[in-house]
Amino acid sequence: ELLREEYAPALIDSVNLSPVSAGRQRAAVSLHTRGPIEADLPAYTLRGYTLHWVLISPDRRIKFSEGDVLLPVLVPGSVWSAEIEWAAPDEEYALMLSIVRPTGSAVIEKLYNSSGELIP
Repeated sequence: ELLREEYAPALIDSVNLSPVSAGRQRAAVSLHTRGPIEADLPAYTLRGYTLHWVLISPDRRIKFSEGDVLLPVLVPGSVWSAEIEWAAPDEEYALMLSIVRPTGSAVIEKLYNSSGELIP
């Protein structure tokens, strides 16, 4: 996991969860690509990458919902943010965020509890 993060071309900076309202919840997600090339590696233009999100039970046995957000073309040193929204489960859950290459492999994965705190 440590090596994957060290060599990831993009990193998740923050996740801010909103309170549940009318059975729905949102998360504002912010990420950045590494760069500029002279200062931070690996740095290259990301094309066709997605932000994949999954709501799962804390024990990872139940998947409540999931979705993808296609990232725009991101050059080295870019910052990007978006909101994702889902139907809030009645029970405890965790939010798994992944930046996924066009080939389908995850660049980086982060897990957050239902309060938006990073789970190591």
